[in-house]
Amino acid sequence: MPEADHGVDREMTFERVLRAVATVAVVALLGACTTNPVDFVDVSPANPAPPPAPVAPEVRLVGAIEASGCSLTPANSGSVLLRANLTQAQLAGILPGLVETGRVEVAGSDSFRVLTDRCV
Repeated sequence: MPEADHGVDREMTFERVLRAVATVAVVALLGACTTNPVDFVDVSPANPAPPPAPVAPEVRLVGAIEASGCSLTPANSGSVLLRANLTQAQLAGILPGLVETGRVEVAGSDSFRVLTDRCV
């Protein structure tokens, strides 16, 4: 065979080897994608603690007023409602009951004061 044919054969052989290696690599990658993932160990506790009981809206409101300086005023009403997770409509329904039971007193024309151990 002429010398030029050996060069073409070497290029063809190299190309075949390269294709074979690429094919094997692709098959290996695809095989890894289709195998089942490693089973993960469940690390959750066997007896998880029950969720805490929901806090009554009245208790949340009194706590929020305490945290805001013991008074509910037009200036702090937004932050108190946010902290207590209440709406203005809910506040309007809860506040009269707290005044009636003596947990809150009217402290002016537009403010209220809580009467608790923390707010004397």
